[in-house]
Amino acid sequence: ICDVRLGETTASRELARQGMAWANRARASFLRDQGVADAEREARAAGRGLWSDSGAVAPWQWRREVWSKACPG
Repeated sequence: ICDVRLGETTASRELARQGMAWANRARASFLRDQGVADAEREARAAGRGLWSDSGAVAPWQWRREVWSKACPG
């Protein structure tokens, strides 16, 4: 929706860098800032935030699982 500047970076990059968010790769147009994906890779490699827990489930995966249970068939 928007990019919130935080000095030399953005809120999206910082959240991903801390391991608090996924880079949205659902569609190419959703990932407007490649720096977010780079920050996510850094967090994964360092085992920060979401990546410190092997049980973390991506939001789109969680929604798919919940919706399939709510609307079987």
